[in-house]
Amino acid sequence: MRCAVVLQLTALLASQAAFANYSCTGTVDQINVSPTGVVVFASASMGLTSVYLCQIGTTMNGVDPEPCKSIVAVLLTAHATGAQIDLSFSDSLTCSTHPAWGWLTGWYYGPNLH
Repeated sequence: MRCAVVLQLTALLASQAAFANYSCTGTVDQINVSPTGVVVFASASMGLTSVYLCQIGTTMNGVDPEPCKSIVAVLLTAHATGAQIDLSFSDSLTCSTHPAWGWLTGWYYGPNLH
């Protein structure tokens, strides 16, 4: 019985260690809005290649339409000025392992303009 409890606690702690909070910082290389309103973002300095952030006009990826428009405004400002931004995550990935051409996962804060 005691061994089973120890094994369960070890498994729980190991699974929690797989998720971490981290931030990615870099410049905005590309921002596009598709005909369906999907906002596509790329930043080589962050390691992010063409990821989907949100969709204008509907709630997508946990982002409502109005905040999505604000995110686009921040990204356009950063792109136009060359300023850096931060995006904060909580998942098992890293800045450079988010899959291209997919919804950005684990993202919980940002973009934060420097």
